Amino acid sequence: MRGYGDSDKPNGRDAYKMDRLVDDVCQIINILGKGKCDVLLAHDWGAGIGWEVVIRHPQMVRRFVPMNCPHPAAFICVISSELTQIFKSWYMIFFQLPVVPELLLTAFRASLFRWVFQRPGLKEEDAKAYLYLYRHRNDLTGPINYYRSMIDPDTMGQEGIVVKVPTLLIWGGEDRFLNISMAHQSAKWAENFTLGLIPEASHWVQQDAPHNVNRKIREFLEKV
Repeated sequence: MRGYGDSDKPNGRDAYKMDRLVDDVCQIINILGKGKCDVLLAHDWGAGIGWEVVIRHPQMVRRFVPMNCPHPAAFICVISSELTQIFKSWYMIFFQLPVVPELLLTAFRASLFRWVFQRPGLKEEDAKAYLYLYRHRNDLTGPINYYRSMIDPDTMGQEGIVVKVPTLLIWGGEDRFLNISMAHQSAKWAENFTLGLIPEASHWVQQDAPHNVNRKIREFLEKV
């Protein structure tokens, strides 16, 4: 994904509008194969882009597996109606500020950045790897620009469209950023929908429960 790790980091929030993010994925699919992806699997922001891919270009994906990221319509419904989700989403508003988020996330020995990734079972070496990857202030600008572009209508996408691609939404029940109601609401916006709930896992479900996640994916692929 652009802006993350060693990927290209284009400048400016406009470089992270949803149209461009979706186009990135479509280009990868076209380069790797015959214009169609058998399984599109992604987590968090990657899954958010994935939802838009299957909404806008359903012919390019056979099966879709997002993790801890709801359908855009479910996200909008919950964040506009549940006070607990509004409080949980404080950082999305905070990230709209210029420069300040980058400064605070890396200040005080990156304590705020550590809080974001903190979860039971996180190994010290993994935590150090995250910190090393984003050790400079500018390293965080790309990822934060995803949030800065959220308020743009192009980024929010066409949230009212029902997904026709068979979808398995895997969800860690202990997600402290997103209410589980978003997962249940997503069922209204997908014709062939399966919810794979893993109650004990956090937002980082694929890292907390890799064997359980893999089992649910295999079961889904065998059926669809």
